[in-house]
Amino acid sequence: VRSTSQGPFKRFVNKPYTAVTAPWNEYSIEADATGSHVTFSLTLAETESGVIGTTAMVDGAWYHVVGSYDGVSQKVYVNGVLDNSMARSGSVSDYGQPLAIARYSLDNNSNFDGLVDEVIKVRTGQTGGAAL
Repeated sequence: VRSTSQGPFKRFVNKPYTAVTAPWNEYSIEADATGSHVTFSLTLAETESGVIGTTAMVDGAWYHVVGSYDGVSQKVYVNGVLDNSMARSGSVSDYGQPLAIARYSLDNNSNFDGLVDEVIKVRTGQTGGAAL
């Protein structure tokens, strides 16, 4: 992803909830509340929680971002390096919404202002650095 204008909760890739209310997303890779760090949010059993990366992102620079969940750990990677993780378990909630790229289909406030290139979604666990 490469932003041209950062902002809070700008969605790079997401599957939204059914309304503009909590839990907000089935899953999302987006900017955090400050707009400067990547967050991988995931809803398990109707409870959304995000793991926030530590890498400060700046406008105009490209970043390779990955969100990963293996049933026991929710992780966010930036440029091929694990940026943060947290323990979580449970099944991913499914709200039947389509995948959206660089936009949040439930409002116009959370659309990403920038470029997103080569989105890949896999449902199976990846070994080694396959997702990176």
